[in-house]
Amino acid sequence: MEVNVDKNGVYVTVDLQATGINWENDSIGSYEFWGYTYYDYQSDYAVVKDFTWDKEKYTDEENKAIDAYIDENFVELSDKYCENLEEPDNG
Repeated sequence: MEVNVDKNGVYVTVDLQATGINWENDSIGSYEFWGYTYYDYQSDYAVVKDFTWDKEKYTDEENKAIDAYIDENFVELSDKYCENLEEPDNG
């Protein structure tokens, strides 16, 4: 995912790669309520653990700015990265 970083006087375009992508689901599954059995269906979603990039392409100052940008915008970057992912077929 290509991102334009503008942080601490540094402007650079960087190609970020997500690492540690896990698929999760908050469904409680089958449950009973007043004698009736129901099933709670929820959509699966991806969760990104971290982002990485080719640090050798950038100076130390640029790498610090990129790291700070990721820290400040992690949720937005993670959502953007995951919005077009398709869950792998495990069956």
